Amino acid sequence: MNYDDKMKTFLYSPKTICKWTSLYQTGGIDALMPREHSDKGATRALPDTAVEEIHRLKETFPRLNATQIHRQLVEDSFIPSTVSVCTVQRVYCIMVIDDHSCLLAGGGQFYNDNAYNFQKVLKQVVAAYGIPIKLYVDNGCCYSNEQFSLICGSIGTVLLHTKIRNGASKAKVGAV
Repeated sequence: MNYDDKMKTFLYSPKTICKWTSLYQTGGIDALMPREHSDKGATRALPDTAVEEIHRLKETFPRLNATQIHRQLVEDSFIPSTVSVCTVQRVYCIMVIDDHSCLLAGGGQFYNDNAYNFQKVLKQVVAAYGIPIKLYVDNGCCYSNEQFSLICGSIGTVLLHTKIRNGASKAKVGAV
């Protein structure tokens, strides 16, 4: 690989450049550095107890809608009233699709988009269809972590990641 292959061109909007300039002028170079959130890895709006209560309410009273569940969570002090109804009804859909046949091999709806939930779906897929030869996944933390790499390596699955910011090619599994 020569020097030209390593060079990449990025386009930024004038608004982004203005924001960076303003940050630099007020806080110096440190203001431009990325900061980690203190709650990294945890859902910001719903604690685990609230998620468990949502599941319990839906199981016990399947006809309850999000507004009714929200009201109950606030009344029972699982969440503050400042949490929106949209947050209560927000669910992440995690699916594994066979790229060759377009078969939906496994999936689920979750309140958190995390490695644990993806691995639960992958376990379903392996149990139903066998070990995939390749997994083609996005670069999110759910798929780009040491544990997931070890899982794929231990079962003999080749782990492939999409190019960064390539939304059209996410979440595929090939040649199951």
